Amino acid sequence: MKGKGAGYLATQFNEWRPTPYAPDSTHQPGHGFLPPMEIRPPADAPRSGIRPSWGPFVRAALLSVLCGFLVLDTYSAPRLRLQPPEFEVGGVLGLIISSEDASALTSDRVSGIEVFATQDVASDPGGWQALPGPRALTNGVLRVNAPVEGAAPRVFFVARESSTIQAVTVRDAPGLRAAVNVAKPGTRILMAPGTYPGGFNFANLRGETNLPIVIAAADPADPPRIQGGANGMQFSDPAFVELHDLVFTGATGNGLNIDDGGSFNTPARQVVLRRLRIVDVGPDGNRDGIKLSGVVGFRVEGCTVERWGTGGSAVDMVGCHDGLILSNQFRHTLATAASTGNGVQAKGGSRNVIVRRNRFEHAGARAVNIGGSTGLQFFRPPLEAAGEHWEAKDIRVEGNTFIGSAASVAFVGVDGADVRFN
Repeated sequence: MKGKGAGYLATQFNEWRPTPYAPDSTHQPGHGFLPPMEIRPPADAPRSGIRPSWGPFVRAALLSVLCGFLVLDTYSAPRLRLQPPEFEVGGVLGLIISSEDASALTSDRVSGIEVFATQDVASDPGGWQALPGPRALTNGVLRVNAPVEGAAPRVFFVARESSTIQAVTVRDAPGLRAAVNVAKPGTRILMAPGTYPGGFNFANLRGETNLPIVIAAADPADPPRIQGGANGMQFSDPAFVELHDLVFTGATGNGLNIDDGGSFNTPARQVVLRRLRIVDVGPDGNRDGIKLSGVVGFRVEGCTVERWGTGGSAVDMVGCHDGLILSNQFRHTLATAASTGNGVQAKGGSRNVIVRRNRFEHAGARAVNIGGSTGLQFFRPPLEAAGEHWEAKDIRVEGNTFIGSAASVAFVGVDGADVRFN
């Protein structure tokens, strides 16, 4: 995919009036991107156009990519700048984010910057796809890679940063527990590099719409390690909680456990797991890398899970609804792939889950198990005599890569599965 003439437009954030660009006589097709030009909207520019409803998120930059013909439409925003992208080998678009005043971005600040993609800027921003990375901070500039599909329609990218972040850095397990205990919506807890003993158990941790509580690495290039514990971390009844750039290793139960506290009347909801690394769980028996029970509205993005329990799953969902498992890597051993275990499993009343663009390498005997054999008491919502009965419903598995495993996809008590383009 090559640039065939491009303009660069800028408007104030929340004011949208595209300004047509006519290339001058010196510009020839194939020369890539023109130098940035800042075009301010007129004073009477309407404010009723595209208005992302992110509340506290007041810094954003937006560019669009049109296959074959590249056009940049950029919201100018104080202090952040989304540079013209660079195309790289392997169908990857390199997005570069810098400070508008040329000052170096710091690791603390970068931890509060997220990049999203959408094909429709008029849609609800809550449904825009977060780019899982990889991310790299070099010489004060953040670089984020985004996959580009050759036949895709125009895609818009937005970088956002919250101006209301209440950040706290912790350096040990007691500090983490203390920070979580007093966290309020919008709090960002940054874990310094080092090893933290696993076994954390947090209940009723609750952010709000557009103000999630985030637990993240202070330095994504040197992430903290949560070592051991029955569960590396367990969250019961969380809402609007995100985990970024953490490493879990050596848990004897589940690497990460998120649940509804045993009652689907109050499900866990709006949980984001981004760029986590979970390794060497169990190692034997029904032990999961990521265990989700009664979670509604969740995203697992850009994570790596390796060597979970021989009878468990990399991601096990029991009664989970409205989720996206995107661009992850799941790896196990040849022996496990030939006999037991799963990569991703959706069961116990799970519904409306998408498994997209993941890589499964010897990820259990069944790389994706749609359905299962769940005890009746564990279904979420609970089964009713006159109601529908299925282990899983409306599950989509698309664009994944499978290597090894006795079965790439297994159907076990599912009603409505769409498996395509794998």
